[in-house]
Amino acid sequence: MTENRRGRPRFAVGYVRVSTRRQAEEGNGLEAQAEALRRYAREHGYTLRGIREDTTSGNDRRALTDREEFRDAVKDAKDLKAAIIVTRLHRVSRNTEKFRQFLQREKIRIVSMVPGETEDIAAQRRAVARGQQVREKISEGTVRALASKKQQGVALGYPASLPAANRASRKIRGTKSHLKVLDIRDLLLRHPDLREASAATVAERLNAAGILSGRDLLWTKDSIRRQLRLARKELKLFEEPDDDF
Repeated sequence: MTENRRGRPRFAVGYVRVSTRRQAEEGNGLEAQAEALRRYAREHGYTLRGIREDTTSGNDRRALTDREEFRDAVKDAKDLKAAIIVTRLHRVSRNTEKFRQFLQREKIRIVSMVPGETEDIAAQRRAVARGQQVREKISEGTVRALASKKQQGVALGYPASLPAANRASRKIRGTKSHLKVLDIRDLLLRHPDLREASAATVAERLNAAGILSGRDLLWTKDSIRRQLRLARKELKLFEEPDDDF
């Protein structure tokens, strides 16, 4: 068992989150995140003392500790003098102000599986800010798409409007697609052996980690080719020095 500097075992509490009840009921994300945390803990010498699960938005207007399971994760971490491990920092929050308040108040160590996200407080704040920006772009795109359909006289919510609504939301889907590219990039960061691996191998590892496609489907070697190519480009940009980052 790996120990900390004082010779004590390194304990950790896992925290996983999905945004909607439907995702939770269908198992889209929670168990996959939990399995990824277990694997990460084993590989990095943590003793995982439980995993807490929430189903709520990361941009919630409430304080982070108003989420019942996250509040319990914080309590567990304090009792055990442990860290909280998450797959990505936006699982904790997509709201920079709420996250800042939480850090000042609780002083809990959070460990993200994404390299560099939790290296220091500044890195954590940048990661949360990126998550908030993506969330805001998706929300803005949704509002614009609905407003456009309303102006055209479409009765929103009826099945007959769905094909037109889908066409109007291409920008939203494009944003989601880019998020998937970043998910793949982060997998390549965590596992350098995959950087030059075949599309089939990367697809298999993504599926095993619970990172599904934008349509919540399993990846195949054909469906992943474009995103994998873009992810490798993002990886090169990510690793280049950038004073403005």
